[in-house]
Amino acid sequence: MGSLPFFHIYGLTFLIHFVVIKGASCVVLRKFELEAFCRIIQDYKVNIAPIVPHVIFLLVNNPIARNYDLSSLKLAISAAAPLSRKLSKKFVEIYNISIKQAYGLTETTPFAIVTKTDHIVDGSTGVLIPNVECKIISNDKDKKELGYNEPGELYIRGPNIMKGYLNNKEATSECIDSDGWFHTGDLGKVDPQGNFFFIDRLTDLISNKKHQIAPSELESTLLEHPSIEESAVIGIYSEEQETEYPLAYVKLKQNEIQSDQLKEEIKNFVSQRVAAHKKLRYVHFIDEIPKNSSGKNLRIFLKEKNYK
Repeated sequence: MGSLPFFHIYGLTFLIHFVVIKGASCVVLRKFELEAFCRIIQDYKVNIAPIVPHVIFLLVNNPIARNYDLSSLKLAISAAAPLSRKLSKKFVEIYNISIKQAYGLTETTPFAIVTKTDHIVDGSTGVLIPNVECKIISNDKDKKELGYNEPGELYIRGPNIMKGYLNNKEATSECIDSDGWFHTGDLGKVDPQGNFFFIDRLTDLISNKKHQIAPSELESTLLEHPSIEESAVIGIYSEEQETEYPLAYVKLKQNEIQSDQLKEEIKNFVSQRVAAHKKLRYVHFIDEIPKNSSGKNLRIFLKEKNYK
């Protein structure tokens, strides 16, 4: 299923390189539309779908998908953004289709961590692919190597790591050290069984006094609310309290009415499911959550004036 942009590393490797290597066929969807996506799977008997979490969300929650026969699909691969455990579980329950999650970056061409089973378990992203190493480094001045279940920055080394940024030695040396470790800028952890857990981008973390809050966790919690279709969370700084607080932008489902009462309901909904320091201070309604071509929330745009 060719619904990813070809210029993105995810689409480039899967829909062009992998298809050629395997001698496979790829049905290209020029612009993503859920109905066309489902119709193509049904009509062309597509059996592999490399997609993004937002598509999984639509397949689970939009009734249009139920109008088509997706039984030919044997495997869904989710990447480019974190996929919540609950959403993946719902997808498997509804469609009985194997789903794998993969983590990587353009600089890791593209994957470094992939789900090892047919289904995503325990909320983990997966295990390292062959010939790739990873270590967890503390996000402080000491930059010490951490142990199991201690969150820190993911450092990755292996033959899949890029040689560098073209004609930019300075940027290359900033992210690839002398030992060949690529500093991903992503926060994660690993358990004793070798299962890696992606938490969020370090630059997106919300610093609430002594705590760090991952926006992706709050976004996943918000999507459990029956009135919300999409969500994005950013941190806003309070000069009075000298700290950051989480602010949620939410896109409501069709026919849901915006109101101050619903905002309070959403805040209470989240408060019952997260630790005290992660509670939402603010909720804003928005018509569309800005995303990049791979379906990842562009939180930086939400911090600009026109979204406040």
